[in-house]
Amino acid sequence: GQAAALARLLSDCGLRPGERLLLTGGAEASLVIALVAALRGGFEPALAPLDLEPAELAAYARAINAAALAGPTEYGAPVPPETYFAAAAAAPSIRLLATLGPQEIDGAVDLGAAAVLHYAATHPNIAIERGGPMPGAPPRIITYDRGRRKPVIHQQATLMAASLDFVARAAIGREM
Repeated sequence: GQAAALARLLSDCGLRPGERLLLTGGAEASLVIALVAALRGGFEPALAPLDLEPAELAAYARAINAAALAGPTEYGAPVPPETYFAAAAAAPSIRLLATLGPQEIDGAVDLGAAAVLHYAATHPNIAIERGGPMPGAPPRIITYDRGRRKPVIHQQATLMAASLDFVARAAIGREM
């Protein structure tokens, strides 16, 4: 599907398993697909809030030594392209700048839904292995402590256990 195609596209853009991808965005399908694709490709995704100024976004990228930065071009209001370019310029580890759509930005790789679906259609035998072997342990997911802007690294199994515990304690779909 779309996540497999995006994982392969990231690999074809030069990302290697184990490298970190800083994703910024809101509650949109494109961010979820990018997160799943990053995990599927063996990359370590980091989730940063969308409302950051370029210097703050660069600091988030430097804190995790991000190899790539991707975010939407619009979320309620347009996100100025300069935000991503300025952040990438101030974070030396970033070598791939991408957008999650809906618009393209000159100088950034388009990872929007239409671009990924086109990539999948033109590469019918997509396999994720292109970037090399998957790491022995599942990739971690990185979030940030907003107060101190420090990275917080999570193991996938821990997040899954916490999610299942939350669902078990919630009264979703049950009468009290």
